[in-house]
Amino acid sequence: MKGKVGISIIVLLTLFGCQSKELDYCKMLELDQSHVNTNTSDAIKVASDRNKRKELIKENFKDLIDYAKTNRFPEMGRLDASGIDSCRNWAVFITCFHIGQIEPQLFFEDETIKVLTREIQNGTLEGSSLFTSFREGFKNHEFCNSQKEVIYSALQNWQINIDELPEIRFRKCTN
Repeated sequence: MKGKVGISIIVLLTLFGCQSKELDYCKMLELDQSHVNTNTSDAIKVASDRNKRKELIKENFKDLIDYAKTNRFPEMGRLDASGIDSCRNWAVFITCFHIGQIEPQLFFEDETIKVLTREIQNGTLEGSSLFTSFREGFKNHEFCNSQKEVIYSALQNWQINIDELPEIRFRKCTN
């Protein structure tokens, strides 16, 4: 009997340990807004802080995608909500927006496409919620020619109106 209880406890602890934890959206938002310089007189510090901030934003995006792999993509609801909902709504929106500005190609990595496509097909994410991120990303970014088909296919699957976006620019890349 003791052996069965011990095994049951181990199984339960393993199950609880394998479940993904809820994201700390307020912390994500805080990290996103960190390393913003109001004093721009020290160009080296500004550049260093900008790089740190970009890495934090990319880590937040990775956390969102990893979380969505085993759960669902966090809801982006009303941006005027209060409390934890406000943190979640703003953290998810602003992370996607900033990824659009700094590295929009991250939206078009295989794993991210799979997750976002699944979430849009399941109705837990609206493709239109990502429109602003793509609009920002396509303004000042060039993608490799090899990504052209993948990007257009993903945007179509996500029901993004390509005609309302800035022109998607491509260039020849050497791998």
